[in-house]
Amino acid sequence: QAISAFEEARALDILPHDDALQLERELALLYVQQDRYADAVAILETLPEPDRESRLLLAQSYLQLARYRDAGRLLEELTHDGQSADKTLYEALFFCQHTLGETSAAASTLQELIEIEPDAPIYWRQLASLHYENGSTNHALAVLEAAYLQDVLQADDLLNMVSLYQAEGVPYKAAMLLQRLLDERRLDNSIERHEQLVNLWLSARETVPAIKTLKRLIARSPTAERWLRLGQMHIDQAQWSSATLALKTAVNTETTGNSLSPERLAEAWLWLGIAYFESGHQQQARIAFQRSERYSFTRLMAQQWLSYLESSG
Repeated sequence: QAISAFEEARALDILPHDDALQLERELALLYVQQDRYADAVAILETLPEPDRESRLLLAQSYLQLARYRDAGRLLEELTHDGQSADKTLYEALFFCQHTLGETSAAASTLQELIEIEPDAPIYWRQLASLHYENGSTNHALAVLEAAYLQDVLQADDLLNMVSLYQAEGVPYKAAMLLQRLLDERRLDNSIERHEQLVNLWLSARETVPAIKTLKRLIARSPTAERWLRLGQMHIDQAQWSSATLALKTAVNTETTGNSLSPERLAEAWLWLGIAYFESGHQQQARIAFQRSERYSFTRLMAQQWLSYLESSG
């Protein structure tokens, strides 16, 4: 009813100038409240020297009509008109810029949002994602590193940071960060996280911390597969006694409570034979190689080792 009355008054065109302008503004507001954005725009675009409230209504209407370029232009003016910073306007501006593919402008807007509310992780996250989407992983990492120093990142953001380091081919940094986060209890101390940490240390060719992490993992959740991996790591370090102990445990299903796949069991017997041989226990090495010889996966290598043992006496 109010809209009808205002429309009739507007059509008569007999109100004084100031009253007519006030009626136009109020009618536009009613149109917006009724989701009649096109009608609101038709009025608001014709207002001479519109006030801030009218420009805000016009920007809102442009957004609802998906006129993002018009909305962005107006929001850009509103965010830099000397009024107090309003993060909702910057958020709307970022939305327009991102939708239009204006990456550089969108990044600048997010930086302004971070200045307004530096403790809000969402802005840091969006800025990092924006750089990543644009193919600049280094910039994405720099943003996350800065946010990490500000102590505003959440668990998912921190894990994303670890993944980005790994994707960039720097597993050492990924492992160092994950280790630090676990030590600081900023991530859940889960078995999966320690598995990830072991793999990162190995990718970084850091066997010593990988062994240390894997031992902690085995203490919490021993499996034959983990004992086998530990034995292989000890062999890499020429730690034959430790390797023998780990590999004996891996092949002993009564000790581990579970069994390896046939292929992995064949490998475990082969590695155990090597560990025994390097330790000077040739008879135990021969038995281990004979067990490995039973499997097609490692038969040829086991036979080569057995032949070597025979030839060496």
